[in-house]
Amino acid sequence: MANVLERVPVREQDPKVRATNFEEVCYGYNKEEAMEEAQRCINCKNARCIQGCPVSINIPGFISHVKEGNIEEAYKVIGESSALPAICGRVCPQESQCESKCIRGIKGDPISIGKLKDSLLITLLSMTLNLQNLRRQMDIKLQLSVPVLPDLPAPETLQSLVMK
Repeated sequence: MANVLERVPVREQDPKVRATNFEEVCYGYNKEEAMEEAQRCINCKNARCIQGCPVSINIPGFISHVKEGNIEEAYKVIGESSALPAICGRVCPQESQCESKCIRGIKGDPISIGKLKDSLLITLLSMTLNLQNLRRQMDIKLQLSVPVLPDLPAPETLQSLVMK
């Protein structure tokens, strides 16, 4: 393992390549990189990262599963607090919330909680769907047609209800 005070670098597109396309810039962690980043977590007794999370995700709980390589279990832990865990990893400003409260960040870099959550979905999808070259999929479409009427919940809510 590298220096525990520094984050595991996240894979990104080369700047010369990304200047010519509109694909995802940050590739996120693969399973091994996510496990290495998770090893940096010191499992605080009174985890301040949970206090910084607006939906109170059990961050040390999901990180402990990532450490062991149990990606499905880690995803379930996030799903206990969040109806849309995949979206949470994408849009939540972790740097100013949970990561800013991380004890590891007092001396060194905080745990890259946001990248772990975001990469979790990609790893889970690649394991579940058994795809060799999985690229980020911003829009996972259901094979259902649901009319959206003004008195019905938003499509994301419908999707979460259908998937449960």
